[in-house]
Amino acid sequence: MNLIRKIANKDLVIGLPMIKFNEEISCDICYQEKQTRASFKSKNEMSTSKPLHLLHMDLFGPIQTRSIGEKFYTYVVIDDFSRFKSLMFLASKDEAFQNFVKLAKRVERERDDRIVVIKSDHGGEFENKHFMEFCEANGIL
Repeated sequence: MNLIRKIANKDLVIGLPMIKFNEEISCDICYQEKQTRASFKSKNEMSTSKPLHLLHMDLFGPIQTRSIGEKFYTYVVIDDFSRFKSLMFLASKDEAFQNFVKLAKRVERERDDRIVVIKSDHGGEFENKHFMEFCEANGIL
């Protein structure tokens, strides 16, 4: 409101009517935006019962500062049970599928178990024909 009053007083906007603002009254949106959000409560129990039951995946970039290997994207996979994180640096988003296949084969072989569920932000790099076919063939939800 202070900014709108300054603009109106200096005639910076043509046709803006002179309005007197009541400082004590604020709109609902202002109140909502100034409210602090309550944090999520910590869970005491695990949502998964074993490693590889649920993997969280995200790919972000392009980033301005390239990695040492001249990569622009970062691909992160986190196991929900163990919190084990795997980071991969990619030159382009289309490398995500090949890197996921390599990672899946490696961790399944190391753990002698199968990946059950993967969660992502529904980005196009994860929801495509190659990922869908691979997940269906390997029983991954």
